[in-house]
Amino acid sequence: MDFSRCKELVALADKLNFSKAAEELFVTQSTLSKHVASAEREVGFRIFERNTVRVELTESGSAFIKEAREAIAHYEAGVSEGLAACCSVETTIRIIGPLMNPTAIALVSASLARFSSMPNGCGTKISIVDTGVRDCCEKILDEQADIAIAFRYKNDPDGLLYKHLFTIPFGIACHSSNPLASKSPLRFRDLANSHIVTYPEEGRRRYHEFVETVCSKHSIHPDVSKTDEGFCLINSKDDIIFGVFYPDYTRFGPDFVARKLDDISDEFEVCVVIRKNESRDAVLDLFACFESHRDTKRTVSASDKNPQTPSTGDQHK
Repeated sequence: MDFSRCKELVALADKLNFSKAAEELFVTQSTLSKHVASAEREVGFRIFERNTVRVELTESGSAFIKEAREAIAHYEAGVSEGLAACCSVETTIRIIGPLMNPTAIALVSASLARFSSMPNGCGTKISIVDTGVRDCCEKILDEQADIAIAFRYKNDPDGLLYKHLFTIPFGIACHSSNPLASKSPLRFRDLANSHIVTYPEEGRRRYHEFVETVCSKHSIHPDVSKTDEGFCLINSKDDIIFGVFYPDYTRFGPDFVARKLDDISDEFEVCVVIRKNESRDAVLDLFACFESHRDTKRTVSASDKNPQTPSTGDQHK
């Protein structure tokens, strides 16, 4: 059983809810259900008891999940120690992006694990910086970073090579008493009269331009307030956060809800990005490792002038 499956089982054990776990993992409920059934066949016992009302760990499942957590922790510690062993060498690859996304974390971990087994991998130091929701491509062009996990928009700068990784839907976060918290289906047009709280302008110009363009496309013109802080904060039960879907907004407390839009006519496309003129073998090798883990339904090249909306089947994010 690979570690991605183990992580899915642990996520379900934490949530004891297929819908919430699937949302956190950016997979469909049916995909998660199939993976759980496959894992149970592999280990030879039921890990979860589940029906239409609740999901519970079996006694055997509790023992298995405990060991799975430890195995994942040992694996991640091993990767970290392996990377730390490279700190004395001169070559450094700087990776930036909204890396708190669960799928981005999984992609970075898997790609670095593969890269570490390559000849150039064992002699390279890795620097990873989470930038949150920012426009990262300019930092690649300015040589402030080497590889970005970045959102791609139609007005991206030239001189970069993009490879499609996955898509993230638009979404909201709001107080549970807000009508949008239970609106189903939830579409762009439902946000027309909302007061939206969103990220600061600094460093996110193209992000905001993309969101505004999508709003105009759907003929909605909500009241928007951009915060002065480095994060979004809901101060009123009538406020909503709108933009890229981020399940972790529920950290504000049990009364807050994070929901992705059911309308997927527009989404955020996530790519791995390097400079077109990049010549260092180590950077090119790591870029290739990210490519090997991407969603192979669609690959985007820098020459795509009008990319179509990526397909959204089972998203391995």
